[in-house]
Amino acid sequence: MWKDVVTLHTKTVAYDDLNRPYDVLTDRVVYAGVKSVRFSEFYQAQASGLKPEVMISVKGYQGEEHLTHKGNKYRVIRVYERGDITDLTCTSLVSESEYS
Repeated sequence: MWKDVVTLHTKTVAYDDLNRPYDVLTDRVVYAGVKSVRFSEFYQAQASGLKPEVMISVKGYQGEEHLTHKGNKYRVIRVYERGDITDLTCTSLVSESEYS
């Protein structure tokens, strides 16, 4: 089950010498299990205007909103915790500007 590797991205705000804010991305690599999105969840999300594409299971999730798997960038649209395992339902990102 834990044969894939994903990079979880945390975005924080830092300030330069002139007190101007800028974003800092911190990456964390974890083992994961990648699954397809269930039909029921897919159709429920479609009704809300979301397009779920992949479900990724990880351990030790810390609230990251973005991740990378096999070179594809995703945004987390749903989090479901099952004990120490967390299922992340994700949609793909079209551009880097969607990281906000």
